[in-house]
Amino acid sequence: MDNIISQTEYQRLWQQVNHNTQYPEASNTADLINYYLEKFGRGYRRWIQLREINLLIIDKESYHDLYIESDRLNMAC
Repeated sequence: MDNIISQTEYQRLWQQVNHNTQYPEASNTADLINYYLEKFGRGYRRWIQLREINLLIIDKESYHDLYIESDRLNMAC
């Protein structure tokens, strides 16, 4: 079963789940964890800032395919 959701709804759900950002070390705000939406799977995204490098670690498992519909119209010029 595929999940189809609007971009606005996805962002709203993401903010609900991650309203309190997790910092592995409270004194280090350059390292944070956002959790994946339980409705769609499990896991997390961990963002680590190392000097001039931004490292993103994604460890997640999706229950089903997720399609996010864009809220903007694609208009040809």
